[in-house]
Amino acid sequence: KSKPRRGLIFFSVYITVNYRRFCIFIGQQCSKIAFILNIFIYINCGLKEKDEMDMNKQNSAYSVSPQGIEVEPTICAISTAPGVGGIAVIRVSGQDAIKICNSVFRPLKTDETLTDQPAYTVRYGNIVNEKSIPVDEVLVTVFRAPHSFTGEDVVEISCHGSQYIQQQILQLLIHKGCSMAKAGEFTMRAFRNGKMDLS
Repeated sequence: KSKPRRGLIFFSVYITVNYRRFCIFIGQQCSKIAFILNIFIYINCGLKEKDEMDMNKQNSAYSVSPQGIEVEPTICAISTAPGVGGIAVIRVSGQDAIKICNSVFRPLKTDETLTDQPAYTVRYGNIVNEKSIPVDEVLVTVFRAPHSFTGEDVVEISCHGSQYIQQQILQLLIHKGCSMAKAGEFTMRAFRNGKMDLS
């Protein structure tokens, strides 16, 4: 009975004397583990981001001009402030903006199309899904290049402010060939096309 007690006392004394070393050792091991985990997470996130970029490029509206120049994809995004409001505006900009929006828009007057719509005019109608089921009643405004915010063909869809409706319309546009706009991409295109400067 005395031997286990002696061993326990010896162990307690050893830990007490070497407590600082013990803590430093444990801390070093934890630091090594954290370092390895950070490297793993960094690599994993980098690979995931690369896969997403490749996927976006495959699904984007990149095309090649007759001169062999790669044309920028048509982009879309919600341009109104984040949150729930009565109305939301979804902006589409790029070479195929009017064509893509025309494929999901059904005007009130069936003889009208966005492709024939003059610039700075508004049409009332429905955004419809692949089964021609209405998603929302909208107003669609067409701006033609170069007289638009970005200097490209631009379509602005004014829909109801429901988050669900906004996401449904965005998904339809992406399915038809749009890419989600990156933060500040509309402004970047406007700057690049001479529609604004840094002064």
